[in-house]
Amino acid sequence: MSEVILEGTTVRVKLSEPLTAFDGTVVNPDRWTVLVRTPAAEVSVYEWLNPTGDETENIVVPETGYAYIDITTNDAGVWKVIFKAEPVEDGPDETRTACVKDFVFHVSPLPFEPIE
Repeated sequence: MSEVILEGTTVRVKLSEPLTAFDGTVVNPDRWTVLVRTPAAEVSVYEWLNPTGDETENIVVPETGYAYIDITTNDAGVWKVIFKAEPVEDGPDETRTACVKDFVFHVSPLPFEPIE
């Protein structure tokens, strides 16, 4: 059974497994970029830089290798979230780890109020 997400709910989209380098080391990338696409095809872009973080505090890195973002679902339909980890020139991640992880979830409209 799948979970029903109603319009207006805040959804936490998070990595279920840590980001790892090819040698198996758990790492924070030099940059996390998170793209959020709404059902109306509007795209918001958020960025977290190692070691300074995200000035807007949208992307949270609670521990090495993990990240999440909270999204308020103001529209019903299909939402897509993409986490991109990538190296930057002279960044602190010596492993130069890069990856893309995407998530898709469906938001249901609020139920109708009964007419009396």
